[in-house]
Amino acid sequence: SGRVLVTGQQLEEPYADLDENSKEGYWHLKNGEYLLLGDARSYSNDSRTLGPFRETSIEGKAWLVYWPKPRWRFVSSIT
Repeated sequence: SGRVLVTGQQLEEPYADLDENSKEGYWHLKNGEYLLLGDARSYSNDSRTLGPFRETSIEGKAWLVYWPKPRWRFVSSIT
């Protein structure tokens, strides 16, 4: 039903466009692997199609949080 469970606990994703018809699957990640999911799930070509990503192949830096609106801010560092 569009939910993401991490070790049996549902991930809260108020920003995600959850579609009950989106692809389903189960992944067991190894150390250094990540499951990348788009926030518009019904349109995203993400790990549900491409599989897990190695940490060494992920690049990027967050500089702005714009959702949810009450938490809007610029990000000076990522922890």
